[in-house]
Amino acid sequence: MLQNFLDSVPQFRQVLSALGRSFDMPIFAAGVSGSERAMLISGIEKRHGKPVLVITPDEASATRLSEDIAALCEPSAVALYPIRDLRFRMAESSSAEYEQKRLAVLGRILEGSCRIVVTSVEAALQFTIPPGTFKFNTFSIERGQSYDMDDLAKRLSRAGYERRSQVDGPCQFSVRGGILDFFSPQSKDPVRIEFWGDEADSVASFDLESQRRTREIDKAFVAPAREVLPDSTEAFVKMLKDAHAKQRGKHGLLVKANIEKDLERIEAGLSVSAPDRYIPLVYKFPATLFDYLPEGVVVSSEFIKQK
Repeated sequence: MLQNFLDSVPQFRQVLSALGRSFDMPIFAAGVSGSERAMLISGIEKRHGKPVLVITPDEASATRLSEDIAALCEPSAVALYPIRDLRFRMAESSSAEYEQKRLAVLGRILEGSCRIVVTSVEAALQFTIPPGTFKFNTFSIERGQSYDMDDLAKRLSRAGYERRSQVDGPCQFSVRGGILDFFSPQSKDPVRIEFWGDEADSVASFDLESQRRTREIDKAFVAPAREVLPDSTEAFVKMLKDAHAKQRGKHGLLVKANIEKDLERIEAGLSVSAPDRYIPLVYKFPATLFDYLPEGVVVSSEFIKQK
């Protein structure tokens, strides 16, 4: 019904026609209200057939617009890409909730299940894990196939998962005998794999509180658990030491002190604080959200104040 209405609007048909001709870009549409923006964006995705990246002035407007769009189309096809919190002070611990949400969105884009991404201009420009590194650290574990448990543990650690005695949250894994538990940021529930020798005999999701299996599945997917994934701990330590040696001046002393604290944490087997500040160090060519949607339609949703 909604799509039929949009198809009857001459201006909407003009937008679609211009999208089909690259020399007509960019396209400017004025006088479009909040709900109409959601209708227009939803209609473009359905009729044009390419994923849509919507950029708004700030996080609040991105949240509202993503909710409006989700109300008009399949909610699972719409995602809000949140901004990274910049931390200027050292902290023993920090929440990785928004990092996990960003990683979940990036994974959905790559698998093709997310067709409309809404974000703020600041979040769209922030560096993140490159698509190639994301794909390299994405793999599946299938029931009935053979795997080496030590190799799986190494791959999970390399993908940013923290090893625990028991999984109690996202981005963690544990190994207990012939049982492997892990919680991918792209999954709603953690997964338990029971091995018979080297064979994955059972693959199932389980409940965090009761630790009991809830439903059997045929295949489990592992996606990166962190945006900053060095090739190895040794390589990361070398990068930090090289960066430490290059620091000069008054501000360099402060940088050196922070790097030394992170080196101490790594030596103690702990994760570094605010690892996102090392993105330009770890990745020669850091990525942004635009790298995940190279052929998508970019919509800039601006709010103009009336005089």
